[in-house]
Amino acid sequence: MFPASTEFGKRIPKQKFYENLDVSPALRRVFIDQIRLVYWRNKLAASTLNIAAGEAVTEIEVLEIRLNGPQLDEAVLKQIDKEIPYHILFILTCDGKAQAWIGHKSAAASGSSGTAASIAASTQHAASAFFGQRIGSARTSVFFSLSAVSSR
Repeated sequence: MFPASTEFGKRIPKQKFYENLDVSPALRRVFIDQIRLVYWRNKLAASTLNIAAGEAVTEIEVLEIRLNGPQLDEAVLKQIDKEIPYHILFILTCDGKAQAWIGHKSAAASGSSGTAASIAASTQHAASAFFGQRIGSARTSVFFSLSAVSSR
């Protein structure tokens, strides 16, 4: 998917999220019930892509989240994105299919979802179905589905 120079390929134990993020007991239950594994797949940065750093975005981390089933509470993505300072491209996978999600950091940082809602409305990217289920709504969130379900 990305150049070999960007590969990071480290599995992140779910316990690391409990230890390092502000995770409520309810959100911890979501991690346990809905997430099988988390991999830090790639680091997209000037140093790994041989390109100049951007002004607004200097680095994008690519996290693959392998799901136990076709649903994920969007609160998990919001919490991870909120507490990690870099932009994150989430690749949600289940049963050989994948869907990409990304947060809008400036809206997240300001605490406003207005920017996200206007982008969602203008691009018609309300969250698309993931295996026939909705993960969340981009109209009320700072997250957007970048792709419909695709086979890996």
